[in-house]
Amino acid sequence: MTTTNKTNLMHQIGKRLRIRPEVVKVIIQEFIDSIIAEMAKGNEVQIRDFGVFYVRRWEARACRNPQTGGTIDKPAKMDAKFYPGLLLKQKVQALLHQNLTLSTT
Repeated sequence: MTTTNKTNLMHQIGKRLRIRPEVVKVIIQEFIDSIIAEMAKGNEVQIRDFGVFYVRRWEARACRNPQTGGTIDKPAKMDAKFYPGLLLKQKVQALLHQNLTLSTT
């Protein structure tokens, strides 16, 4: 498996749709910026079959330091999370089955 970055996606999409990569770059960046803006407001972003981007809040709590045994206070925080959609899950599972089939032959 390899890592695909934004530039690679930009060229792949541009080639498939016959659009200049510079135009695709603007579209991809607007898409990403829109997701970030919605999540910054605390909103979920649902993309059917792909997944859901959401914000999770962690309450402040007391924790134990494993080295000293003493307690430390962890402040509240927010995390960006992603929950994969059904189609994405199915495609990833198909990759797993494909790899298992290739390794057993």
